[in-house]
Amino acid sequence: MKANVDKEDFVDIDRFRATMHNYCPHWVNDGAFNRIVESHFGMRHYCHGSFSAPVQNLLTNASDQPVRILDPVCGNGIWLLEMATTYPDVQCFGSDPLGVFPTGFNEPTNLSFSHEDATLGLKQFPDEYFDFIHVQLIYHRFPRKMRKVLMEELGRLLKPGGFIELRDVDPLIKSAGPVTTTVTTGLPKVMADITGHDLRWTHYMIDYIKLTGAADVCQQRPVMPIGWGDDMARLTRDYVENAFCSFKDIMMQGFGWDEAKFIETKETVLQESVANHSFVEFCICWGAKPLEDLADHASDICFLTEDFDD
Repeated sequence: MKANVDKEDFVDIDRFRATMHNYCPHWVNDGAFNRIVESHFGMRHYCHGSFSAPVQNLLTNASDQPVRILDPVCGNGIWLLEMATTYPDVQCFGSDPLGVFPTGFNEPTNLSFSHEDATLGLKQFPDEYFDFIHVQLIYHRFPRKMRKVLMEELGRLLKPGGFIELRDVDPLIKSAGPVTTTVTTGLPKVMADITGHDLRWTHYMIDYIKLTGAADVCQQRPVMPIGWGDDMARLTRDYVENAFCSFKDIMMQGFGWDEAKFIETKETVLQESVANHSFVEFCICWGAKPLEDLADHASDICFLTEDFDD
């Protein structure tokens, strides 16, 4: 297994797939590979690394105390697999009740997975256990109230002085053509009505991360062009197409489309994205849990009143 991965390995999509084959061969032919793994490395490329929080020294400087990181909604574990191979002295933990974790290779000894649901509490871990908690690509995973529960549990698990980082994509396409605009403006309501999930959560991600007790929160919003702009264009087009297909049943039900209309709309969205230089935004927030208890200031954290109505 390759110990570290340079982003240049993923500029060409064919080299990207070949490199991923070194990690875990069966993923390359798995349907989840397209959406989860490609989205991870697309985010890694446009966000200039696998994390933005200032934890590089923490991860690389060995000390007498173990350094522990957690991905509590780790999907297939690709982010943790990369972190565990890049930082072999760091203890890496992942959990996801829906996770299909890598098997059939020499798993790093500093990496472990479980199928626990973080919204029900990761009771196997004591309070203030982790130095760095990272969460990414959960915009389609939880109803709004459950995101609040998740953040409160992560606040319990984060050490004072530890960092937490949230990374996600705003799936609403910007600089969009007319058909794309119709779809992306209607999709949040369709998703909320059918699944209870809120696609707009990146718009107030800062409010969520403060529920963990994080202070001095920083935010970035890098952009990803869709099918144009650089050598990653093929990857970004595939990413959007696969995301579109993952919502197929929901879109057909919510918009009243048949199969032919879905395919026609998907192809039009992809064509408009190139013609209009469309893009999506990533949202990255990170902050540190203060060494002093700021619980008395919890009332200062405000949400839109509609945020937890469901």
